[in-house]
Amino acid sequence: MVVTGLRYLVHILHSLAAPNLSDVDGRLEWRDRVGVVKPFSVVVVWNCVRPRSDVVNWCDVVWDSLKELAGLSNVADSITVIERNFRLFKSQKRTPLQVIDCIKSSVRLKLLSCTFKKSNDALVFLRLWDLPDSIFH
Repeated sequence: MVVTGLRYLVHILHSLAAPNLSDVDGRLEWRDRVGVVKPFSVVVVWNCVRPRSDVVNWCDVVWDSLKELAGLSNVADSITVIERNFRLFKSQKRTPLQVIDCIKSSVRLKLLSCTFKKSNDALVFLRLWDLPDSIFH
């Protein structure tokens, strides 16, 4: 029965007309989830096939808590504009306070590895991040 099915498929394939590639301008295109045709790229395909999950309702709370400390008070009010979703790549969920603590620890550690010229801005960061005077050169 498998052989019969295979013969049937081969018969169908032989009866199909081959596409005329001389009429094609050589561009690859991708039809997205809603049927819009776009130029083919890895980014376009990934945005179409990637897993999606619910929006985290507290991400703006985290962003607002950290934006000022990072000296980014003039940046967009919503972290969703620049956030990469940690949950896509790891099977972990964190509370807003855990995310804030993790980001603060990472930023503070990076700041401790730097040296700064003594300036008004640097003094503000020293106070905000509770950094030692040894960061100045």
